[in-house]
Amino acid sequence: MMQFSNGTLVPEDRVRRAAEYHYFNSERTKPRSRASTTHSFSFLRNERDYTKLRKYYEQGLDKISKAERLKIIAHRLRDIVEERRQRG
Repeated sequence: MMQFSNGTLVPEDRVRRAAEYHYFNSERTKPRSRASTTHSFSFLRNERDYTKLRKYYEQGLDKISKAERLKIIAHRLRDIVEERRQRG
């Protein structure tokens, strides 16, 4: 899982598909347009998201910083606590 803008958690397979869609284009050397990629993958919204996508494309998910992983864990934990609190 990776966290993108507005705290959106995205599974690794969707991030991989987005990176392949955006950067791997056999017809030309430049990546696809951001508008095209954003239309297909709505979790990509701003410059920061594309920077994170490029970092994933170049280094893979294993190279994500510890701080990023902690943010993801904290977000998941917050969701679990909120869900259980609502159930009672």
